[in-house]
Amino acid sequence: MPGTYRGIDLFLADVQRQAGQEKESAFGNPRIRVVTELLPSKAPEPKWRKIEMLWDGNSFRPWDFADFLVSPESPLACAADGKPIGLDPAVFR
Repeated sequence: MPGTYRGIDLFLADVQRQAGQEKESAFGNPRIRVVTELLPSKAPEPKWRKIEMLWDGNSFRPWDFADFLVSPESPLACAADGKPIGLDPAVFR
């Protein structure tokens, strides 16, 4: 299933080729709690509200800072050198 960028449908192979991504690079959803599922760009608004805004039909669930951090167990949590990708949870303790 392609993703859309500036009106152009792109598959993963297209993005990798255009970005010059090496074969050893990882590309995926790090599964941060605030966005547990990546939705297609044309997903219906009710689904978008539920998945990305944590809407339960009556209210939005409040977010916590930890909701924006990648779980250390995620295969995408660290670069090949072992350093954390994105925000380092240890810095915020």
